[in-house]
Amino acid sequence: MNHIDPFLKQVAAHYYQQGAEELAKLRFIFPSKRALSFFRHHLSQLATARPLFAPRMETVSEFMHSLQPQVQILDKTALLFKLYQTYCEVRAERGEMTESFDEFLYWGNIILKDFETCDRYLVRTDHLYRNLRDIKEISDDFSYLTEEAREMIQGFWGDLPSLQSISEDDDKGYKKRFLSFWECLAPLYERFTTSLQAEGYVYDGLLYRRAAEAKEEVLDQLAEDEKLVFVGLFYLTPSEEKLFKTLTKAERAEFCWDAAVEVVHDTNHPASKYFHKLCKEFGQVDGPWKEGARAHHLPHEVQVIECSSLLSQAKGLPTLLQELNIAEATENLEAAIILPDEGLLLPTVSSIPDDIGSINITLGYPLDRTPIALMLKRWITLISFNLKRSESSARYPADQLLGLLGQGLITAHAPEATRLMEHIRQSKRFFIPAKDLWTDKTEAEFLHLLLDPLSETSDPLQRIEAVLLHLIQSAQQETPASERHEEEGEEQDTALVYEGLSSFDIEFIHHYLRLINRLQGLIQQHQMVLGFEAMIHLLEGLVGTVTIPFEGDPLQGLQVMGLLETRLLHFPTMIYLSAQEGALPTKRYSDTLVPYTLRRGFGLPTGRAEEDPGQDYTFFQSIARAERLTFVVAPASDGYNLGEESRYISLLQYIYGCDIKRRSLRLEAKAKESAGISKRKEGELWEQFVYRTTTDPKVDPDRKAVRPLSPSSLSKYVACPLRFYYEAICRYREEDSPSLLLASNEFGTVLHRVMEEFYSDLTKSPSTGEQLTFTTITKEMIDEKLRAKGYIRQRVEKAYREELKLKSGIPLSGLSRIYCQTIERYARELLEWDSAHAASFSYAASESEVYAAFTLPSGATAYLGGIIDRIDQVDGKYRVVDYKTGNASLTISKPKDKSVRWEERLKDPKNKAILQTLIYCAGLAQTYKLDESMIHPAIFRFKGNEGLVTKQKKYDPLLTFPIGEKQSKVAAPYAEVKESFEALLVDELLAELYDTDQPFTQTEDAEQCAYCPFALSCGR
Repeated sequence: MNHIDPFLKQVAAHYYQQGAEELAKLRFIFPSKRALSFFRHHLSQLATARPLFAPRMETVSEFMHSLQPQVQILDKTALLFKLYQTYCEVRAERGEMTESFDEFLYWGNIILKDFETCDRYLVRTDHLYRNLRDIKEISDDFSYLTEEAREMIQGFWGDLPSLQSISEDDDKGYKKRFLSFWECLAPLYERFTTSLQAEGYVYDGLLYRRAAEAKEEVLDQLAEDEKLVFVGLFYLTPSEEKLFKTLTKAERAEFCWDAAVEVVHDTNHPASKYFHKLCKEFGQVDGPWKEGARAHHLPHEVQVIECSSLLSQAKGLPTLLQELNIAEATENLEAAIILPDEGLLLPTVSSIPDDIGSINITLGYPLDRTPIALMLKRWITLISFNLKRSESSARYPADQLLGLLGQGLITAHAPEATRLMEHIRQSKRFFIPAKDLWTDKTEAEFLHLLLDPLSETSDPLQRIEAVLLHLIQSAQQETPASERHEEEGEEQDTALVYEGLSSFDIEFIHHYLRLINRLQGLIQQHQMVLGFEAMIHLLEGLVGTVTIPFEGDPLQGLQVMGLLETRLLHFPTMIYLSAQEGALPTKRYSDTLVPYTLRRGFGLPTGRAEEDPGQDYTFFQSIARAERLTFVVAPASDGYNLGEESRYISLLQYIYGCDIKRRSLRLEAKAKESAGISKRKEGELWEQFVYRTTTDPKVDPDRKAVRPLSPSSLSKYVACPLRFYYEAICRYREEDSPSLLLASNEFGTVLHRVMEEFYSDLTKSPSTGEQLTFTTITKEMIDEKLRAKGYIRQRVEKAYREELKLKSGIPLSGLSRIYCQTIERYARELLEWDSAHAASFSYAASESEVYAAFTLPSGATAYLGGIIDRIDQVDGKYRVVDYKTGNASLTISKPKDKSVRWEERLKDPKNKAILQTLIYCAGLAQTYKLDESMIHPAIFRFKGNEGLVTKQKKYDPLLTFPIGEKQSKVAAPYAEVKESFEALLVDELLAELYDTDQPFTQTEDAEQCAYCPFALSCGR
């Protein structure tokens, strides 16, 4: 394919050759500001040898406004107020009731869209709305149908209005009320437009209609010797066509259309027919672009890359840019990324590598996607939830509260928000009464502004304004963080940054405040009384129209732009993201009151592809001079398309014969391989640990400097030595983040408290010091307590409140009651088991601390110990009882390899509960000098098929071990397993732990990393 200069460069060269004097008389009109900037750029490059005065250049929108400088364009919100005022007048003259503004708002938006379209397409609104009224009258009356016909239609469409089932008077009233709305649309349009123009206002569509119908008045707005040059305005509405015909007839305008577009030379494509229609009606300037080259106007290389999701497109962008060598092509405007879905702007920009020298973003940053907007959207959702409820006292969903309070803007200006979030999570309630959030009204003024309930008569705009002003004022009272860093000698970005509030945030807030003031002024001007939803809807409508432009050189660097910005522009390398149907090309259908048949009959757009060849022409014109074209397709459904690839790809491949290379992008969420981490056993922290765990606990009863190594810590060492290092040596702790759901350790703690309190009530003299005191517990004693109404439930709720620090006066939430019922069930199952398995047993203690001393191979002594859940005696056997509300192994499985000793299986993290219980047995024997042959380890596991809740009275808590020559599983006392167990514990585990030559290393079992709080720091 021969190289063809960009279209705008051809136009600039053509008119530059006519000389500076002739060029100064011309007035160029372009479809977009971006095209205007590039045309000016090309013209300036040509004028390097011979300076000249630049001709007048503007967009088509600016040109239309210049034809009627005496009128002012009203924004959509002001138009809605004006439309409602006119609507009320029209309905009142007809003696009809009017809806409130809140009810009218939805329909008002649609009516404005229809008025806009009718004006641009020069439709006679009186004819259109008269036909619309007649269609509605016919479509609502089914009385003429036979019963058989009604049944057939009902079977296909569903229920039909049964006008025959109501009285004649009611029927007339129903039809009158229904048709009156449609009858008022024509007079509404007439009075609305007349009233606007009388006050010197218009909207865009009305401006176009006035310009098209003005004729001679339009010519009077042009300078005497001025000639208009319309460049690349392809798809014209009837109002534009009529205006341009007036200008053409007066020989005041000429037109330039790019013919070097593939669809223009495809006689079967609607764009080709429309192109030749334009040339015939308006003429075509005789330039090098007039006919277009005979060769195909298609890229050399076309590739399609399929992605798994929308965001994966942006994540794969760095690799794609590197493949295409974009970093070397950014200086000469040689590459562009096109975003049909503008919601991908931020992910795309953040994914562009640093080696891309400069970037120019033609899309503005939407105000409704800023941090301020996100915070206010969450606030609106929270407040509106309460207003929709009829309850007298306000309450908020806990998840919405946490979502709002977790915003960075809030936590930066109200540190109390963190404490409040903890309070909400600890309450374990899905709905939080507003009055329970705090008691001190003087504390956290900002939080009160956010969370104090609004009544139906309150003004949400005033509250939003107060919140935003508080943010601004608090930021201005603080010393900017950037100034403090500068004083400390640290380099900072040029943007001024306050504590938690950047200069960008302040700009966003000022934009919001201006919009709020604008809306308040309109409400006051029209003396409207609006509800919460109406005010918020109007505010969101205003916010949605505001974009904050990025600063940058539009003629340098990698171009990031939307579809409309590509008009008349050409780049050697083009990348289209979101190249799926529905995004490329964009769907044009919008809500309307005018049905399809009438729209088609009156020449209004219906959304059919063949009606709008402009999108196809724009796309193929933009790629006509490209050398490399890449489509990135995300097949996953995202709500507005089905993930089908764009039809443009099929056109290129099957109709125009492009050889398309297809690839798939797979992003692997695989952590980067890192060298194994090891920590030497040295330094002050290690020495403190050694002293803490090898010193007799008797010397420090308060456990301030001395504490035995706990069985759970040893289990963590077995599972992962490095995790043990972080937790036991460095004493790092995972941040305790309260949750709405009850944590497993909290659940177990409550159950332990309940069981301890139950048996404490039955114990005459609890165990103290170094002597166990046993109390006989009979079946009758247990059964009496179980039969006592509310006895167990009250203790469960008491323990639950103590664990979660809940006030006694606050009723438990539904979720908390479910937790308490589950804990009560577990407690009852355990007590019923105790009652069924012994006429009597002796209870000694619950939550009793024990420890044992073990002599290491080095000669030092290590102390291990912890808290035993329960100690009792049944049939002369001492039981060391451990409660497990989670998963826990109850037996050591028989090794498949007979050469493997059973105790080796204790290293398996699945058997950690057995390892811990055996340590408790050793601690019990040493602490209370008991006969080891009488001590039996026992675990009450509640969950699972083998748990207490399932097996109930058949459950056996005694642990079994595969001991003896046949390795038969037996419930052995601690004395029978002591030798094997302590050999493993002392000679292997503890010897390795205290060996300074063996560093702490990462586990090789990746499953242990799944829930480890240090997995990220380990590179796992």
